[in-house]
Amino acid sequence: YWQVAVIDFLVYCTIVLLFYFKSIPYWLRATGLLVSIYLLGNSLVFFLGPDGISLIWLFIVPIVAALLLGLRISLLARLANTVTLVVVGIIVYFDLHPWAVAERLKDPVGEWIGTSLNFPLLDILMTLSSSFVLKGLYNSLEQEKATGETLKQNFEELGRANQQLLTVMN
Repeated sequence: YWQVAVIDFLVYCTIVLLFYFKSIPYWLRATGLLVSIYLLGNSLVFFLGPDGISLIWLFIVPIVAALLLGLRISLLARLANTVTLVVVGIIVYFDLHPWAVAERLKDPVGEWIGTSLNFPLLDILMTLSSSFVLKGLYNSLEQEKATGETLKQNFEELGRANQQLLTVMN
């Protein structure tokens, strides 16, 4: 599985470079991260099969997209994952790859259909949850800013009132 090691190395290097070069616009760095994770997940599916870690890498793409770029981009990532699941389903159905029909699977097509139906549902639930939490945090931050501004104005008014009081008392 030297191919997996090479792909992992290249993706990790890409992620480090994207993190290190702050001069690259944010949206481009975030998109590069998403594409890297998606390509890693697809490579792992191709080389190792659609078990375990390969699906986890694909699973996180829409979640990371929702957190970094918003819900619309996460929907595009979800669509890309759906295409991957369909392609893998075709590979399993037609037995086009060595991992497609493992002896340990009693019904590879049935099991893949089950995976293909549950994977998007869980992915959507996690993506929407992450997006709603992030939106809630953003709204809380905006409310805190507004409260801070109000407190600042009240403090300034209090200072002026104290100044007037001192003037009247003298």
